Amino acid sequence: IPVEKRAEALDLAKELIDPTRAQPGCIDYAWTADPHNPKRVYVYECWERPEDLEAHLHGPWYRKMFETMNSFGLTGVDIAKYEISRQGGVYGPDGPTAVFFE
Repeated sequence: IPVEKRAEALDLAKELIDPTRAQPGCIDYAWTADPHNPKRVYVYECWERPEDLEAHLHGPWYRKMFETMNSFGLTGVDIAKYEISRQGGVYGPDGPTAVFFE
């Protein structure tokens, strides 16, 4: 998003966040500014099931998100989804670790 428009885009995003979070299966939904790149905004979504994400992708709040973003003259887009198969704590008995505990 052009630097001079990022604050306004993030402000408009506020009207999308609560309704999206209220959708079935939405664990988290956030728009955040990259503190190191004044042109970058991250849209983070976390969904319980693929069916919940599918419903969101074809629903009004996803379309509104794209309309909002596009209205600010996007200069680039990188969209990816990830499926997480394991989750665990960062801290073990000896402090932070990359090892998963069973």
